[in-house]
Amino acid sequence: MSKAAPPEKTVTVVLRYDDYGPASDTAIERGILESLARHGLSCVFGVVPFTAMDIAVGGQSLCANEEKSTMLRQAVADGVVEAALHGCSHQRLTERGPGSRPTEFAGRGYETQLALILRGRKELEACTGRVPDCFIPPFNSYDVETVWALERVGIGCLSASMFGFAPERTSMRFLPQTCNLTQMRAAVEAARAGTDAKPLVVPLFHEFDFVENSAQRGRMSLGQFDGLLAWLAAQPDVTVRTAAQIQAEGHDLGVERYRAQQRFLMASLHPRAARVVRAEPARLRYLERDRAERLRRAVVRKTAASYALAALCAAGGGVAAVVAGLPKGLLLGLAGGANAAWVAMLLRRKGDIYYNAARLSVFLAALLAGVWAA
Repeated sequence: MSKAAPPEKTVTVVLRYDDYGPASDTAIERGILESLARHGLSCVFGVVPFTAMDIAVGGQSLCANEEKSTMLRQAVADGVVEAALHGCSHQRLTERGPGSRPTEFAGRGYETQLALILRGRKELEACTGRVPDCFIPPFNSYDVETVWALERVGIGCLSASMFGFAPERTSMRFLPQTCNLTQMRAAVEAARAGTDAKPLVVPLFHEFDFVENSAQRGRMSLGQFDGLLAWLAAQPDVTVRTAAQIQAEGHDLGVERYRAQQRFLMASLHPRAARVVRAEPARLRYLERDRAERLRRAVVRKTAASYALAALCAAGGGVAAVVAGLPKGLLLGLAGGANAAWVAMLLRRKGDIYYNAARLSVFLAALLAGVWAA
């Protein structure tokens, strides 16, 4: 009897659960661990060694919580969990500048960040008996000094979002989240259909993604999560790995791949039509470097054509308005004032200008040019 042919390629999934810590939902996490063990799967746990209050007043740490530390230590020993350092206390500070967002690290300076990382790593190592090699910045927020501090202490892998800071030259390896649990099946199907030789999917989830923890924010029940893991384990062409395992298996996690993915995804000024030049939803998985570059070039071509057409139409409209006899000064004042007010409002509200907004600005600017030329 002949054996079934092996799959042409394997989709690698790295499950990432954030915010395990002294104050997190133990019942939810026990259910997660039971499901993982039941189906023979593993997960990267972003572990918070202290709570923000503990840092300030010297209260209970993760190691001082016997139930949580014992549960984590056993899961790590069983190979069910890779414990990643998820900051030190998940303290909610605020970045400076436009579009500011919560952070524990960004903008705090190298020495402060180094001290936080060292303190958190020491506590996590004491709890698990393992030195963490993966760092997950709270709120997915960090800066170049975070990267330098991680390199200094010997942590070699950073898992944040697709849009994290990526210095041009670094030995750091990057493993960004690509989707959430409800998107995981679609991400796996997209990876199967894509052209990447070693497709990689990284679903991120938290305790509040479960209805047992939050009826408002929950995406699924623990029972549904167990069913999702059962489906995942049954896929012959899918393998579930930890961050340490995929590095050992030779997956490319270098900064060049991360930056190539960002260049493709940084499509805030790209038309929606251009973003779907690919045949599959590329945002759900971590594209290989060459694939990301090819898609980016296709998007740039379509974007340039879209803006050129918008400018041509608006300029033509401006000339036509002048030919029709409308006052030139009135048209210049209205178009210029509207454009300036529109851009100022967008920058004040969002700190960024997206395609549909930019297209209106291009029309107004081209209208100005057309009127001026006339």
